[in-house]
Amino acid sequence: MPITSFEFIKGYAQSKVAKGETNDCVVRALAVVEDCDYDTAHRLAATRMRRANRKGVHTLTIVKYFDCEREKYELVKTESNPYKTPMFVHHFIVEGKALKTTYKLKGKEIKCDMTLGTFAKRYNRGRYFVVVRGHALAVVDGQIIGNNDDPTRTRRPVRFAYEAKRATH
Repeated sequence: MPITSFEFIKGYAQSKVAKGETNDCVVRALAVVEDCDYDTAHRLAATRMRRANRKGVHTLTIVKYFDCEREKYELVKTESNPYKTPMFVHHFIVEGKALKTTYKLKGKEIKCDMTLGTFAKRYNRGRYFVVVRGHALAVVDGQIIGNNDDPTRTRRPVRFAYEAKRATH
């Protein structure tokens, strides 16, 4: 049975903020990728991505955010990160509209957009913040984590993806 982000996010069930939220796929993906609680990810999206409550975040805003935070990424002060030290360094995996892949059909190589399923198989180690059209989700060690139906909707083209690696101190 696939894991949903609701089970994967620390403090999601206890969060009063989460109970009243909609259109929060970016918040949930951040919480999963950054391994922080929902409320911390919610504050992060509100302050750094200017996300309003119950409103989504435009793809361009997500790209600008990760591009600006490429070198250092700092979480809001939490119990697990009391000194606000940089925890993750993000690497922009893809530039352009979509990741491309090739496959062979009747002896010919055909280029096409990489689907979410192919991405999860190819990038099966690490934590990735992934954007498909109109939606954000996380891929952790090859497992698609997001809405309940995300693991079954693997044919969607990946638009952008960011890898989160632990920063070395």
